[in-house]
Amino acid sequence: MYRIVFDTNFLIDVFRFKIDIEDIEELVGDRAEFFVTTSTVNELEKISARSSPVSRFAKIALETIFSKFDVIKSKGISFDKEVFE
Repeated sequence: MYRIVFDTNFLIDVFRFKIDIEDIEELVGDRAEFFVTTSTVNELEKISARSSPVSRFAKIALETIFSKFDVIKSKGISFDKEVFE
């Protein structure tokens, strides 16, 4: 079983470029579980509160996260620092 952890930019781009999450699920089949960290959720919440073109995609990503992904509790710092340091 694979665990795939999505970051903020990937999630925003999924909706910006109209990629269906179900297509991604189909590609990996039942061999993978999708996750996000709480830092990603926090970052998407900040972006969605802004008045910018990207905020719309952040809002959609937040709606999708809670219905399709498990959220991994993290330190709340940036995703990159959590994963790469």
